[in-house]
Amino acid sequence: MSTKTDITFYDTISNIEFKTVSLNTWRVRFILNYKKIPYTTVWLPYAQIATTIKALGAPPTSFMPDGRTRHTVPTIVDHTNGDKVVTDSWTIAQYLEAHFPDHEHALFPAGSLALQASFVKDTLDAMGPSGLVFSLAPLIIPHVKRHMDAPDVEYFEALWSPLFGGVPLDSLYTPETWKGIEGAFDALDKVYAASEGQGVFLGGTQLIYADFVVAAALVSVKFGVPGEDGWERVAKLNGGRWGRLFDAVQPYCQNDW
Repeated sequence: MSTKTDITFYDTISNIEFKTVSLNTWRVRFILNYKKIPYTTVWLPYAQIATTIKALGAPPTSFMPDGRTRHTVPTIVDHTNGDKVVTDSWTIAQYLEAHFPDHEHALFPAGSLALQASFVKDTLDAMGPSGLVFSLAPLIIPHVKRHMDAPDVEYFEALWSPLFGGVPLDSLYTPETWKGIEGAFDALDKVYAASEGQGVFLGGTQLIYADFVVAAALVSVKFGVPGEDGWERVAKLNGGRWGRLFDAVQPYCQNDW
């Protein structure tokens, strides 16, 4: 039986209109809205994420090169299951699928879990030119940084700069950035083309988790870099496929359900 708020959802906050453009937290927010799970968001400045999430008792999501633990968002607390704490977008997605089953809104149709895991890891989250998130980062990150308060800027720089060889985040965007973005979307377009004529999603008319991973990247561009050298350009790529995909998931863009 649902309580007034089944889930407390921890997300980042910045000074943009829609509060957050985190590619990782949007994956979970989409799922909560899609499954209509009652939840409340706790908005965290970047500088407060690690201490807050660690205090919840959440396990680290990764480790720094010097061995220090990293505690990140998204993180949820499930009040229907003894205040269970779950962190990491992939882990949370599987948890919500198992504990809030809904055949009509299944994220992992039978037999698709391993395929989606491979697709997300090797095509969307790959740390290199083939990865969609990696290719979009030089476009999104400098813009997001400009909407942060000073303490968060320092934390954000320390978090992301090492992933790009220590380069200052303001210098990530170069004349080659769009070449990488278009290449990543071209590769993704070939996958989506297999469902051409059946619907806008990977499964045709059925949304699956991998669609929300792609949609989270689109939302990050739309809300983080909304102009003609950002979302307007992305939306038109590949015959307008990504604009249509965003339109299809827009009903699940609420802040709290």
